[in-house]
Amino acid sequence: MLHLLRLNLIIYVAALVASACALLFEGTEVWRSVRIAAIIAAALQAAALTIIFFAWKWIPGFSLLVFPNLAGRWTGKIEFDRNGENAEIAAYLDVDQNLNTISLVLETENAESETLVVYPRRLSNRRVELVYVYETHSKEG
Repeated sequence: MLHLLRLNLIIYVAALVASACALLFEGTEVWRSVRIAAIIAAALQAAALTIIFFAWKWIPGFSLLVFPNLAGRWTGKIEFDRNGENAEIAAYLDVDQNLNTISLVLETENAESETLVVYPRRLSNRRVELVYVYETHSKEG
């Protein structure tokens, strides 16, 4: 889900430019300035990603900046039409999520489905959407 958060790239470029400019202003030769600036920028980027990773999981509200934390067990119902009659069945959705991945497993009394591909995205109106492809397996018995 890091594709939703461009902050790491912004931090890297800003740190690289600022460090290189400071070193050049101090009189350090160009290639040495760029090399030192790249090391400083990489360290700042690693620190920022570490902070973001922990903040996303443990600081309330921070996950909304990236993508909401949906992890946990959700209960609901699936409504469908069977032979012209409306029907419904209880369903349980287990969401396993971290900053990099999301996995969904939907379970009913008759079947279980698991995620094949998932793509979280932020829409232009700032709403979030989770697009996923799943495979369903009938329960035996």
